[in-house]
Parts: sequence; structure tokens; C-alpha cells
Amino acid sequence: MQQLLTYFFQSIILSPTAARGLYAVKMKLCQGQIWKQGKEYIRIVRNERLEVEYKTHLSLANKQGTTNVTSKKDFCRLLKGAKLLGTKPTPLSAEVTE
Repeated sequence: MQQLLTYFFQSIILSPTAARGLYAVKMKLCQGQIWKQGKEYIRIVRNERLEVEYKTHLSLANKQGTTNVTSKKDFCRLLKGAKLLGTKPTPLSAEVTE
């Protein structure tokens, strides 16, 4: 039983709501990800070690949106409760797959 619990907790981390028995899965940020937060979409444009540049859109049909730069910590707070829609392929990842 102890080994099962150890294995279980290695794959997830406790969230601030752990007192209520809820858990959050680890989040891996990468360039091109698209997140939906309420009515707006958030796309990661540039992902560096300490900061993230992202663009917010009201619709995925057009490319117009607001570009922002913030720290990774603040960006992760912004994504709290958001849903990951997918990853838009970047030119670098397209070269790697070929």
C-alpha cells in the first residue's frame, strides 16, 4: 500500500486546494500552446527560463490580439483554471520531425 501511494504522489503535486482532497497535475509550458480561459484564448509566443511572452485572442480565427510579457510564476497564476486546447506547431518542431 505504501509503495502504491508513493508512486501515486510522484506523478502529481498537491495544489493549494489539497485540504479539500483535490490535486493538480504538473504543468509543462511550451511555445505554441493554446489555453482557453473564460471567453479568451491565450497562446504562448515565447517561453524562456524566467519569463513568458503570450498573446490573448478573443477568437482563434484572427491573428489580432494583445501581446504581453510576464514572469513564469505570474503566467502560471494566470492559467489557473484554464484548459489546454493544443499546441500549434512551431518551425523548429517541424524541422525536428522531418
